[in-house]
Amino acid sequence: MIQVIHRAFNILEFLAQDPTKEFSLSEIVDNTGLNPATCANILKTMMNRNYVEQTGPKKGYQLSYMAYHLTQGVSYDTILLNQTKSILHQLRDDLNEGVLLSVLRGNKRVILYEVPSTHEILARARQESTAYRATTGRVILANYTPQELDTFINQAGLPIPEEWPGIKTREDLLAALEQIRQAGILVTVDQNHVAGVATPLLKNGMVIASIGIYLPDIRFGLNERAFIINQVKAVADQINSLLNSHK
Repeated sequence: MIQVIHRAFNILEFLAQDPTKEFSLSEIVDNTGLNPATCANILKTMMNRNYVEQTGPKKGYQLSYMAYHLTQGVSYDTILLNQTKSILHQLRDDLNEGVLLSVLRGNKRVILYEVPSTHEILARARQESTAYRATTGRVILANYTPQELDTFINQAGLPIPEEWPGIKTREDLLAALEQIRQAGILVTVDQNHVAGVATPLLKNGMVIASIGIYLPDIRFGLNERAFIINQVKAVADQINSLLNSHK
Protein backbone atom coordinates (compact mmCIF):
# COMPACT_ATOMS: atom_id res chain seq x y z
CA MET A 1 0.00 0.00 0.00
CA ILE A 2 1.30 3.45 -0.90
CA GLN A 3 0.58 5.52 2.19
CA VAL A 4 0.37 8.96 0.59
CA ILE A 5 -2.27 7.77 -1.92
CA HIS A 6 -4.21 6.10 0.87
CA ARG A 7 -4.11 9.35 2.87
CA ALA A 8 -5.22 11.41 -0.13
CA PHE A 9 -8.25 9.19 -0.65
CA ASN A 10 -9.10 9.48 3.05
CA ILE A 11 -9.20 13.25 2.65
CA LEU A 12 -11.33 13.09 -0.51
CA GLU A 13 -13.78 10.67 1.09
CA PHE A 14 -14.12 12.88 4.14
CA LEU A 15 -14.75 16.02 2.07
CA ALA A 16 -17.25 14.12 -0.10
CA GLN A 17 -19.47 13.41 2.92
CA ASP A 18 -20.81 16.95 2.59
CA PRO A 19 -19.69 18.62 -0.67
CA THR A 20 -21.46 21.87 0.26
CA LYS A 21 -19.53 22.34 3.51
CA GLU A 22 -16.16 23.98 4.00
CA PHE A 23 -14.00 21.90 6.35
CA SER A 24 -11.18 23.45 8.35
CA LEU A 25 -7.73 21.90 8.39
CA SER A 26 -8.23 20.86 12.02
CA GLU A 27 -11.51 19.09 11.13
CA ILE A 28 -9.81 17.18 8.34
CA VAL A 29 -6.88 16.28 10.61
CA ASP A 30 -9.20 15.09 13.40
CA ASN A 31 -11.27 12.93 11.08
CA THR A 32 -8.43 11.40 9.06
CA GLY A 33 -5.86 11.02 11.83
CA LEU A 34 -3.17 12.69 9.77
CA ASN A 35 -0.34 14.83 10.99
CA PRO A 36 -1.30 18.52 10.39
CA ALA A 37 1.77 19.24 8.26
CA THR A 38 1.28 16.07 6.19
CA CYS A 39 -2.40 16.87 5.73
CA ALA A 40 -1.64 20.44 4.66
CA ASN A 41 0.90 19.24 2.08
CA ILE A 42 -1.52 16.72 0.60
CA LEU A 43 -4.26 19.36 0.43
CA LYS A 44 -1.88 21.74 -1.32
CA THR A 45 -1.16 19.11 -3.99
CA MET A 46 -4.87 18.41 -4.40
CA MET A 47 -5.54 22.13 -4.81
CA ASN A 48 -2.85 22.37 -7.48
CA ARG A 49 -4.60 19.53 -9.33
CA ASN A 50 -8.04 21.18 -8.80
CA TYR A 51 -9.54 18.31 -6.79
CA VAL A 52 -9.83 20.47 -3.68
CA GLU A 53 -10.32 24.21 -3.31
CA GLN A 54 -10.39 26.88 -0.64
CA THR A 55 -13.17 29.44 -0.81
CA GLY A 56 -10.82 32.19 0.33
CA PRO A 57 -7.56 32.89 2.17
CA LYS A 58 -7.46 30.95 5.44
CA LYS A 59 -10.90 29.52 4.67
CA GLY A 60 -12.02 25.90 4.75
CA TYR A 61 -11.56 23.20 2.14
CA GLN A 62 -14.09 21.51 -0.13
CA LEU A 63 -14.17 19.40 -3.29
CA SER A 64 -13.33 21.26 -6.50
CA TYR A 65 -14.53 20.67 -10.04
CA MET A 66 -12.05 17.96 -11.05
CA ALA A 67 -13.45 15.67 -8.36
CA TYR A 68 -16.84 15.92 -10.08
CA HIS A 69 -15.39 15.83 -13.58
CA LEU A 70 -14.10 12.29 -13.03
CA THR A 71 -17.66 10.95 -12.85
CA GLN A 72 -19.39 13.65 -14.91
CA GLY A 73 -21.22 14.42 -11.67
CA VAL A 74 -24.07 16.91 -11.56
CA SER A 75 -23.08 18.41 -8.21
CA TYR A 76 -20.51 20.77 -9.66
CA ASP A 77 -22.98 21.70 -12.38
CA THR A 78 -25.28 22.87 -9.61
CA ILE A 79 -22.52 24.91 -8.02
CA LEU A 80 -21.63 26.47 -11.38
CA LEU A 81 -25.27 27.25 -12.10
CA ASN A 82 -25.77 28.89 -8.73
CA GLN A 83 -22.76 31.11 -9.38
CA THR A 84 -23.81 32.19 -12.85
CA LYS A 85 -27.62 32.13 -13.09
CA SER A 86 -28.28 35.75 -12.19
CA ILE A 87 -25.53 36.94 -14.56
CA LEU A 88 -27.00 34.90 -17.42
CA HIS A 89 -30.43 36.40 -16.81
CA GLN A 90 -28.92 39.88 -16.85
CA LEU A 91 -27.23 39.15 -20.17
CA ARG A 92 -30.53 38.01 -21.66
CA ASP A 93 -32.20 41.17 -20.36
CA ASP A 94 -29.47 43.33 -21.88
CA LEU A 95 -29.66 41.65 -25.30
CA ASN A 96 -33.09 40.02 -25.33
CA GLU A 97 -31.56 37.05 -27.13
CA GLY A 98 -31.26 33.45 -26.03
CA VAL A 99 -28.46 32.69 -23.57
CA LEU A 100 -26.92 29.24 -22.97
CA LEU A 101 -24.67 27.77 -20.32
CA SER A 102 -23.24 24.61 -21.87
CA VAL A 103 -20.97 21.73 -20.87
CA LEU A 104 -19.59 18.66 -22.62
CA ARG A 105 -20.72 15.16 -21.66
CA GLY A 106 -18.74 12.62 -23.62
CA ASN A 107 -18.91 13.85 -27.22
CA LYS A 108 -22.13 15.77 -26.64
CA ARG A 109 -22.73 19.44 -25.92
CA VAL A 110 -25.43 19.60 -23.27
CA ILE A 111 -27.29 22.76 -22.26
CA LEU A 112 -26.94 23.14 -18.52
CA TYR A 113 -29.14 26.23 -18.40
CA GLU A 114 -31.02 28.31 -20.95
CA VAL A 115 -32.57 31.78 -20.74
CA PRO A 116 -34.72 32.23 -23.86
CA SER A 117 -35.43 35.43 -25.73
CA THR A 118 -38.88 37.03 -25.57
CA HIS A 119 -38.91 37.97 -29.27
CA GLU A 120 -41.76 36.65 -31.41
CA ILE A 121 -39.25 35.33 -33.94
CA LEU A 122 -37.01 32.88 -32.10
CA ALA A 123 -34.05 30.67 -32.87
CA ARG A 124 -34.08 27.22 -31.34
CA ALA A 125 -31.21 25.55 -29.52
CA ARG A 126 -31.05 21.79 -29.21
CA GLN A 127 -30.83 20.54 -25.64
CA GLU A 128 -28.17 18.10 -26.80
CA SER A 129 -25.90 18.33 -29.83
CA THR A 130 -22.55 16.96 -30.89
CA ALA A 131 -19.66 19.02 -29.60
CA TYR A 132 -18.48 19.57 -33.18
CA ARG A 133 -21.82 20.94 -34.39
CA ALA A 134 -22.52 23.37 -31.54
CA THR A 135 -20.79 26.75 -31.31
CA THR A 136 -20.59 26.41 -27.53
CA GLY A 137 -19.19 22.89 -27.91
CA ARG A 138 -16.45 23.97 -30.31
CA VAL A 139 -15.36 26.68 -27.87
CA ILE A 140 -14.99 24.14 -25.09
CA LEU A 141 -13.00 21.78 -27.30
CA ALA A 142 -10.74 24.64 -28.38
CA ASN A 143 -9.73 25.15 -24.76
CA TYR A 144 -9.10 21.50 -23.92
CA THR A 145 -5.57 20.52 -23.01
CA PRO A 146 -3.70 18.62 -25.75
CA GLN A 147 -4.19 15.41 -23.78
CA GLU A 148 -7.94 16.00 -23.36
CA LEU A 149 -8.29 16.84 -27.03
CA ASP A 150 -6.39 13.73 -28.14
CA THR A 151 -8.66 11.57 -25.98
CA PHE A 152 -11.76 13.26 -27.35
CA ILE A 153 -10.76 12.88 -31.00
CA ASN A 154 -9.73 9.26 -30.50
CA GLN A 155 -13.14 8.50 -29.00
CA ALA A 156 -15.40 10.70 -31.15
CA GLY A 157 -13.50 10.63 -34.42
CA LEU A 158 -13.44 13.58 -36.81
CA PRO A 159 -16.56 15.66 -37.48
CA ILE A 160 -18.74 14.67 -40.41
CA PRO A 161 -19.39 17.41 -43.01
CA GLU A 162 -22.86 18.13 -41.61
CA GLU A 163 -21.35 18.82 -38.20
CA TRP A 164 -18.47 21.04 -39.26
CA PRO A 165 -18.14 21.86 -42.96
CA GLY A 166 -14.61 22.24 -44.22
CA ILE A 167 -12.98 20.01 -41.59
CA LYS A 168 -11.62 16.98 -43.44
CA THR A 169 -8.49 15.96 -41.54
CA ARG A 170 -7.15 15.96 -38.01
CA GLU A 171 -4.84 18.80 -39.01
CA ASP A 172 -7.83 20.84 -40.24
CA LEU A 173 -9.57 20.28 -36.92
CA LEU A 174 -6.59 21.18 -34.77
CA ALA A 175 -5.93 24.33 -36.79
CA ALA A 176 -9.56 25.44 -36.52
CA LEU A 177 -9.65 24.82 -32.77
CA GLU A 178 -6.38 26.67 -32.25
CA GLN A 179 -7.77 29.65 -34.15
CA ILE A 180 -10.84 29.65 -31.88
CA ARG A 181 -8.66 29.37 -28.77
CA GLN A 182 -6.49 32.28 -29.85
CA ALA A 183 -9.53 34.46 -30.61
CA GLY A 184 -11.16 33.62 -27.28
CA ILE A 185 -14.61 33.76 -28.91
CA LEU A 186 -16.42 32.07 -31.78
CA VAL A 187 -19.08 33.53 -34.08
CA THR A 188 -21.06 31.27 -36.42
CA VAL A 189 -24.06 31.47 -38.75
CA ASP A 190 -25.47 28.10 -39.81
CA GLN A 191 -27.51 26.97 -42.80
CA ASN A 192 -30.69 27.48 -40.81
CA HIS A 193 -29.88 31.19 -40.45
CA VAL A 194 -29.15 30.89 -36.72
CA ALA A 195 -26.27 33.01 -35.47
CA GLY A 196 -24.23 31.93 -32.48
CA VAL A 197 -21.62 33.62 -30.30
CA ALA A 198 -19.76 31.61 -27.66
CA THR A 199 -16.83 31.98 -25.31
CA PRO A 200 -15.27 29.66 -22.69
CA LEU A 201 -15.56 29.69 -18.92
CA LEU A 202 -12.23 28.89 -17.28
CA LYS A 203 -11.32 27.94 -13.74
CA ASN A 204 -7.66 27.83 -12.83
CA GLY A 205 -6.84 27.84 -16.52
CA MET A 206 -9.02 24.82 -17.35
CA VAL A 207 -12.22 25.03 -19.38
CA ILE A 208 -15.30 23.90 -17.46
CA ALA A 209 -18.17 25.25 -19.58
CA SER A 210 -19.10 27.90 -22.12
CA ILE A 211 -21.67 30.63 -22.48
CA GLY A 212 -23.36 31.37 -25.76
CA ILE A 213 -25.87 33.63 -27.45
CA TYR A 214 -28.12 32.37 -30.25
CA LEU A 215 -30.51 34.35 -32.44
CA PRO A 216 -31.92 34.56 -35.98
CA ASP A 217 -29.36 36.07 -38.32
CA ILE A 218 -31.84 38.79 -39.32
CA ARG A 219 -31.07 40.36 -35.92
CA PHE A 220 -27.32 39.95 -36.36
CA GLY A 221 -26.29 42.82 -38.57
CA LEU A 222 -22.96 44.60 -38.24
CA ASN A 223 -24.07 46.96 -35.46
CA GLU A 224 -25.84 44.23 -33.50
CA ARG A 225 -22.91 41.85 -33.97
CA ALA A 226 -20.35 44.20 -32.45
CA PHE A 227 -22.58 44.97 -29.46
CA ILE A 228 -23.43 41.32 -28.79
CA ILE A 229 -19.81 40.20 -29.03
CA ASN A 230 -18.70 42.90 -26.61
CA GLN A 231 -21.46 42.01 -24.16
CA VAL A 232 -20.65 38.31 -24.27
CA LYS A 233 -16.95 39.01 -23.73
CA ALA A 234 -17.72 41.30 -20.78
CA VAL A 235 -20.00 38.73 -19.14
CA ALA A 236 -17.47 35.94 -19.67
CA ASP A 237 -14.80 38.10 -18.02
CA GLN A 238 -17.16 38.73 -15.12
CA ILE A 239 -17.95 35.05 -14.64
CA ASN A 240 -14.32 33.96 -15.03
CA SER A 241 -13.30 36.52 -12.44
CA LEU A 242 -15.94 35.15 -10.09
CA LEU A 243 -14.93 31.52 -10.70
CA ASN A 244 -11.29 32.31 -9.99
CA SER A 245 -11.77 34.69 -7.07
CA HIS A 246 -11.46 31.76 -4.66
CA LYS A 247 -8.54 29.41 -4.88
